[in-house]
Amino acid sequence: MFKNYGLFFMGIMVYCMSFMVLPAMSQENYTPQGQPPGATESQPQISDAELTRAAAAYSKIESISEEFQKSLQNTTDQKERQQLQEHTNQMMVKAVQESGLDVPTYNDIMVQVRSNNSVNERFQKKVQSMP
Repeated sequence: MFKNYGLFFMGIMVYCMSFMVLPAMSQENYTPQGQPPGATESQPQISDAELTRAAAAYSKIESISEEFQKSLQNTTDQKERQQLQEHTNQMMVKAVQESGLDVPTYNDIMVQVRSNNSVNERFQKKVQSMP
């Protein structure tokens, strides 16, 4: 019973991180607080391949999230909602893994997307070029 909670919490983390990126992506001149524009961040460089995999996972997670929201509106049963959430979390984790990343790596990349202008711009281009 408790081993599913690890997957559940990882799924929630992936889900939450995907929504944390949205505000950053929607601001053209996003600058992290406390950093002047053009400041050099000391975070490790993300390769194009990793960023492409993260963008692919992000796109899948967005689709999964949209389906989850639609399904959630169609049910009022609390047990069914919980099962739906667990299933959605599993699908999100699977989307990350199928993209060639593990959940912690995906989350690390998404943190950099949120906090680093150049990574954010590269990421936006990757997401926009997804089919």
